[in-house]
Amino acid sequence: MQIKPATLNTMNKNKSYVIWNNKGGVGKSTIAFHVASVYAEKNPDRDVIVVDMCPQANSSSMLMGGGAKSEQKLQELISKDIPKTIVGYITEAVLNGDADINNYVTNLRLINSHLTSNMHLISGDGNLELIAPLLSERADATPLSAADNPWIKIHSIIKNLTRKTLSKDRPCTYFVDTNPSFAIYTAL
Repeated sequence: MQIKPATLNTMNKNKSYVIWNNKGGVGKSTIAFHVASVYAEKNPDRDVIVVDMCPQANSSSMLMGGGAKSEQKLQELISKDIPKTIVGYITEAVLNGDADINNYVTNLRLINSHLTSNMHLISGDGNLELIAPLLSERADATPLSAADNPWIKIHSIIKNLTRKTLSKDRPCTYFVDTNPSFAIYTAL
């Protein structure tokens, strides 16, 4: 199991951590849930955002309290015209060159009263599997000019996300729960 610290943006003091292992069923989502929850409790001056990059959305379900209630909430987020999930965020970023984080973040305290008010989620979405071939195709597209680099644009979507904040006066700490596959969304 690896927990890797990612880019620290010195301008807004954001931090990000990626939980990854190439084997499934070893506790990545459980670790993401526990570490992010405790971190949020111990750092009330920061917004904590869990980005669920796994199509199974297990960390999303745990953070929303588990059981039928969380499954219903996940379906609600996925079923919106523009999904309020990581798939919605990635889609907007691809189509527009960027995406507004506030359109995709869910404040977890509104769903799970056991979590602190600084806990947020960009929900996982089973449709990650469906958009993977499209992301690969876009990443491999022929550049339109010397300034165009489709591979970097696609592979920087999550890195660029972790540089964003929910408000100007509060830094964010991101915990990214990944899928064990070597799909393009895991590479992001």
